[in-house]
Amino acid sequence: MRKTLLESLSKRARLTFLSDLHYKPYWPDIYDALKEMEAEDYTLEEWEEAAEYILGKGAGPFDSAESVYRCILQCLKLY
Repeated sequence: MRKTLLESLSKRARLTFLSDLHYKPYWPDIYDALKEMEAEDYTLEEWEEAAEYILGKGAGPFDSAESVYRCILQCLKLY
């Protein structure tokens, strides 16, 4: 069974808990982990869920997985 986007991201960022994705001190690690991922490996819905989970807000609307991916990267980079 394939891991969810959030599970994969948490593992790649070497976080202890999935809920660590919420905490800004981990955002540089999450940013680095995201840079190793491809937007097309997950659905638009999975990326939208990840954006809301990590950033704590609804962003969008988005028309593609790539656009959500870039939005998350931009937000994490600004931190």
